[in-house]
Amino acid sequence: MRIVTILLVLILVWAVVGVGDVLYEHDLENNKTTDIYNVTSSLYWNSSNFQTIEHNLSSKGINISKINSLRIRNVLNKAIDFFGFTGFEFAKWGVEFGYSNGDKIDSDVIVQYMQPVTIMIIVLIILSIAIPILPMLIALAYVIITEIYGFFKKLHKKRKARQPLSDEEG
Repeated sequence: MRIVTILLVLILVWAVVGVGDVLYEHDLENNKTTDIYNVTSSLYWNSSNFQTIEHNLSSKGINISKINSLRIRNVLNKAIDFFGFTGFEFAKWGVEFGYSNGDKIDSDVIVQYMQPVTIMIIVLIILSIAIPILPMLIALAYVIITEIYGFFKKLHKKRKARQPLSDEEG
């Protein structure tokens, strides 16, 4: 699964750089130049809202489960913010890189390399699904083959028993 993760990150990198390249090509067609850093700096990650814990531990009737659930929710919100902010800034960086190096990047080449990587991801996902099933299929094939072999062996013995004895044997 690490390979699939690496390939997905690679597709993400190519995609965001490709977006910057397409923006660059669009500006070339319209004979204008956009300051991409001003555009991307106006975009920001909207952080999650946190609930503060207002209970005093020395007060009566403390609801510990509510306090614990709020703390867990806050930790999960921070984790979501971390990964969301990281991905968002990474995407902004890729768009800026693709736009500033648009004359050196060919979007057709990016698409050309993304197609085999996408096919590899699909094949790896299918293999990762098929590998746990494979031993069961081998066992099933073994049982079927041994039963068919045993059936034909019994059938062969019955035929030998039904054949009349020849003069030479009796």
